[in-house]
Amino acid sequence: MALAAGLLAVLFAISATANAYSHECLQWTPWINADQNTTDGGDYELIGFNLDVEGSRPGRVTRELARRGIVCNNPVQVQCREASTKRHWYQTGDASRSPKYARCSLAEGMRCQNKYLSRGKCHDYEIRLLCWTDKCRHLKWTAWSDIDNPSGHCDCETRANTRPGCPDGRTPLDIDCRTVDGQHAALTKDFHVVCDVNEGMHCFNKFQPGYVKGSWRPLCLDYKVRHLCGNLYTKPNNSAEIIYPIQLHEVKFNLSDIHWKG
Repeated sequence: MALAAGLLAVLFAISATANAYSHECLQWTPWINADQNTTDGGDYELIGFNLDVEGSRPGRVTRELARRGIVCNNPVQVQCREASTKRHWYQTGDASRSPKYARCSLAEGMRCQNKYLSRGKCHDYEIRLLCWTDKCRHLKWTAWSDIDNPSGHCDCETRANTRPGCPDGRTPLDIDCRTVDGQHAALTKDFHVVCDVNEGMHCFNKFQPGYVKGSWRPLCLDYKVRHLCGNLYTKPNNSAEIIYPIQLHEVKFNLSDIHWKG
């Protein structure tokens, strides 16, 4: 069966997690163009936290999503394309010399470096993420948890020193990290902040400006976390809403048509 490369990639990415999902549980973010190819020596549409290229701050796409009120710290899939022509990123020629000079990956988003390209400049890219959402009747956020504070070494709201992410012991599908007054962790001025569905959240005082060795003065902000949990093995009433990743002929819809609902 002929399937679009992007849809096929999504299906295989999803198949590693469960046998069947409602498409209501997955939504694409809007296309984000958070960087230009004329600055920073390339185009860096990056996702995640504590990135070296961002000066130990979150990726600029992660920050832009936070500004829009979208939580997507554990995306299922990523799509990258040229902003003006809408061509797939691999069709621009920027990656023809070597994939390491221009690449689109779920681990970091889209990265392209000007200095390695014969034309001297990357194309301008935009990306979007396929994310778990609580707009699905099978998923919901836990209550906020704030069991640590930034005194001592860190504010460590990690799964290792707290309770399991989900009440039933399942691994969370996503994590939301914010300060206790509601600011997204991606938008604070703290450095080396981690907000990860497996690790949890932590911010160490020693990485913040003004740190003095041996001091117990809290420099990180005080954070809280919540987790997106649910039973994805529960089948919706309408079988047309099910994706069967292994049985590709059972696909009843196009994932490209799923858009973010604010």
